[in-house]
Amino acid sequence: LRQFEASYSLKDDQLKLYYLDLLSNRTISDEVGFTFQVLHQSPQLIVIKDGVAVAHASHSAIQARELENFI
Repeated sequence: LRQFEASYSLKDDQLKLYYLDLLSNRTISDEVGFTFQVLHQSPQLIVIKDGVAVAHASHSAIQARELENFI
């Protein structure tokens, strides 16, 4: 998370970010995976646009600079 935050440069009005603590919110995590048809991994980034998961990455594949491609 720290590495992602250090490389993240988008402004707050460009993208909404949500952090989900899986240990405290397992039911919500399961529902997100089911709704967007994304296999759960941790850490994980899911890009949702117009109600559809358009991209996802986990572990070392998470790159903050790639988010700009979805704005």
